[in-house]
Amino acid sequence: MRASKIICFAVGAMVVATTACAEETVIVSNLLGPEGPLYIDGNLYYVGWVSHTLSKWDGKTSTVLNHTPGCGHNGLALTAYATVFGPYKDLPTSVAAKILYLAPGSEKWVEVADDLNYANGIGVSPDQKTLYVSETVGNCILKFKINDDGSLSNRSNFALLNLLTRNKVESWWIGPDSMKVDSKGNIYVAQWFGGKILKLSPDGKLLHVFEIAAGDGTTNVAFGEGEKELYVTVVKDPKDSQAKGSIVKIANVK
Repeated sequence: MRASKIICFAVGAMVVATTACAEETVIVSNLLGPEGPLYIDGNLYYVGWVSHTLSKWDGKTSTVLNHTPGCGHNGLALTAYATVFGPYKDLPTSVAAKILYLAPGSEKWVEVADDLNYANGIGVSPDQKTLYVSETVGNCILKFKINDDGSLSNRSNFALLNLLTRNKVESWWIGPDSMKVDSKGNIYVAQWFGGKILKLSPDGKLLHVFEIAAGDGTTNVAFGEGEKELYVTVVKDPKDSQAKGSIVKIANVK
């Protein structure tokens, strides 16, 4: 664990979220700790944080690109922000997660936010002015203003997931994992222990819920060509220490 939806318009242009079990196609199976999907030029790159691997799926077969024992790859993203999560134990007692920033041309990561409740996935708005970050144990998403120098300000609450959708189980660890932001600024967030991908509007409204049948440990999502499809990394049972799971493909809903 450590980087779908129908929109209905009612009178007054009110957006109503719907829930649907998407038709899933398993494209890669038998993974240990699937995370970090990133689709580039027809290839899907993904990591296994338990298997310590970085792999590529070309539409037919998967190839391991890197295997570094003891290095639990966690995510892939074309961004210069990263999170420091915290100890993953039975009880999440530490509220000390951080956000780090790597400036262009720099080799040094700089801390730009702290005191987060198990910071996890990060997303940046299309205009590069807003940063979203998951607090997994807090079951919420925060947002920050991105300043010209890459620093963050105006920390604020963006979404509390249990107010948007009913918790599937009651657990310290149920909450947002990783996320992606589409070209319109909508946020797609995986809910760990929830078996869902939630699509949120830029103002925090729930637009759609993708129920994922392959497992409850949804970790991340990537957009396919033209954002028409979603690739979802999912662990079958979040309590499994080996985090056995797969990657499934579903149709996106605009």
